[in-house]
Amino acid sequence: MAFAVAKCPECSIQFRLLWRKRKQREKLPLATVVRLTCPDCERRFERTGAQLIYFSVGREYFPKSAEVDVDI
Repeated sequence: MAFAVAKCPECSIQFRLLWRKRKQREKLPLATVVRLTCPDCERRFERTGAQLIYFSVGREYFPKSAEVDVDI
């Protein structure tokens, strides 16, 4: 199953996104604004669906994760 990764603009750590209030099979519209909090430095920042990095394998390379609350 595909997953998304974001990179913190403050500390440059990459972390996996865990979605809340969304069905896993729905695609995130590219223009959707996602509000994130870095799990390392706790900086808050925003990204759009188009700015996220998507992978289909390799979750083990991104041990840190952050829960995301998005309403589509």
